[in-house]
Amino acid sequence: MTRVSKPPPPDPSSGGSGGSDLSMPPHIADSRTGERLIALLLAGVIAWTYPVLFLIGTDVRVFGIPLLYLYLYLSWGLFVGLVALIIEWRGVRGSPPPARERKSEG
Repeated sequence: MTRVSKPPPPDPSSGGSGGSDLSMPPHIADSRTGERLIALLLAGVIAWTYPVLFLIGTDVRVFGIPLLYLYLYLSWGLFVGLVALIIEWRGVRGSPPPARERKSEG
């Protein structure tokens, strides 16, 4: 008969439930960062729903590019840029970036 061992109890110093594989990085675990990402997700869902795309999907062209294509590419770029800004906001606010070790030439 094989004996099944129990997993070790969570480490209280880690501050989590012990599932380090499932824990979020500290810059995303911040409640404001999570709230901003959720708000941005909802804004993206609204911006790319069929009714909004239908209103923009006219025969209007800007510099020869259909307005719908221009809207999709620009809004997607803005979305990606805002996600990057929100994720990196912690470093912008004043906490120094992690120091990198330089390899000595030698």
